[in-house]
Amino acid sequence: MKLIKSMNLYIKKNIIIIISFLIVLQPIIDLIIGLSIRTNFLILYVSLIRIIILILLLYYIVFINNTKSKNILMLLLAMIGLYMIAYCINMNFSFIELTRMLKTFYFPVLLIVFFGIFEEKDTTFDKKYLLVSLLIYSIIIILGYISKTGFSSYTIAKSGTTGYFYAANEVGGIIAVILPFVFMYVFNKINITKILYFLCIVLAILIIGTKTPFISFVLCSAYFIIKAVKKENILKVLAFNLIILVFMSITITKTPIYKNLIIHAEYLEISNFTEILTTPKLFDQFFLGSRLKLLNNNNNYYMQTSLNNKLLGIGYNKNKQLVEMDFFDIFYRQGIIGLLLYITIITSLFILKPIRYEKDNLLSIILIVLIASIVGHIIMAPSVSTFICYILYSDKNKVV
Repeated sequence: MKLIKSMNLYIKKNIIIIISFLIVLQPIIDLIIGLSIRTNFLILYVSLIRIIILILLLYYIVFINNTKSKNILMLLLAMIGLYMIAYCINMNFSFIELTRMLKTFYFPVLLIVFFGIFEEKDTTFDKKYLLVSLLIYSIIIILGYISKTGFSSYTIAKSGTTGYFYAANEVGGIIAVILPFVFMYVFNKINITKILYFLCIVLAILIIGTKTPFISFVLCSAYFIIKAVKKENILKVLAFNLIILVFMSITITKTPIYKNLIIHAEYLEISNFTEILTTPKLFDQFFLGSRLKLLNNNNNYYMQTSLNNKLLGIGYNKNKQLVEMDFFDIFYRQGIIGLLLYITIITSLFILKPIRYEKDNLLSIILIVLIASIVGHIIMAPSVSTFICYILYSDKNKVV
C-alpha cells in the first residue's frame, strides 16, 4: 500500500515531465510499431503500446488527479464507456471493430486526460519537446532514404519513403501540425544551428512524398513571410526566401514529392493546371485522392443500413474503404451517437476552461482542423492525436 502511495505521489509530482518525455518518445514508439508491422513480428503485442500508455494515463486521471472538474471528466469517460459497450454489442464484439473504435476515441479520451492535468497543475507543456520529436522523425526518414532501406510511402507507382515508420499519412500529419512551431523557432533569432535544423525538416518533407506536409510548409511559409513584412523585418524576409530558394532549386526536382506530382498528373492525363481547377472530377482525384467519390459511396452505404447502424455506426469491417476525412468517417463509422459524443466532449472541455493559446498557436490549430476535414488521418490516428492534445495545451511562450 505504501509503495502504491509513493508511486502515485511521484507520478502526481512529475506528470508534466512524464507527458513531455512521452512526446519525445513518440517517434521511437512509431518506429517500433512500424518495424513490427512491416516484418510481421509480434504485431498484436507491439500495437498495444499506445493502449497501455492510455490506460496508465487513465489511471492517473481516475485515481490520482484532483482537478475541480473531476466529476464532469468521470461522467464524460463513463459516457464513452457506455457508448463503446453499445457499439460492440451492435457489432457482435468483433475484435477488428473494437480496435478501430479504440483508435477513433483515443483522441477524446486523451483530451480529457490532458484537460485534467492542465486544470489541476494550472500549467502548460513546453513546445521544445515537439521540436525534438519532429527532428527524430525527420532523421529516421532521411536515414531510410539515404540507406535505401526505408519503407515506401506508397504501395504502387509513386515514390517516397517513410523511413521505418508504417503510415506515411500519419507521419505526414505529425510534421504538418508541428511545422508552425518549427518556423517560430527558426526565424526568431536565426543562426546556423537553426538553419540546419530547418533544412533537415524540409528535406524530410520532400523525401516522404505526400502532399499534406508539403502544403502545410507552403502555407506556413506564406504566413510567416506576410508576418515579417507587416513588421517591416525585410532582412528576415530576404534571409528566409534566400534559404528556401537555394535549397529548393538544388533539391526539388530530385525529390519524391516532385516526382509524385508529375506521376499523378501524367496518370490523370492532365496537360495544364487549369484543367484541374475547372474539372471537379480531376480536382477530386488530384488534390483530394478521390475522397469526394468515397464520401458518396460511404453515404450511399450508410443510408441503406438499419436504424441501429445509423445511430451507433456502420463500423469498419463490412465496408472497409474509409472516406479519409476524419469528421465524415466518425459520423459514418461511429454513427450519430458517436459523433454527438465526440462533439459533446470537445465542446464541454472548451466551455469548462478555454484553452489558452496565442496567435501563433492558432495557425497550427487551423491546420489541424483543415487537415482533419479534408485529408484525414489526424484525430482518428492515435500517433497524430497525441501531438494535437499536447499542442492544444502547450505553453504561450514563443519557441526560442
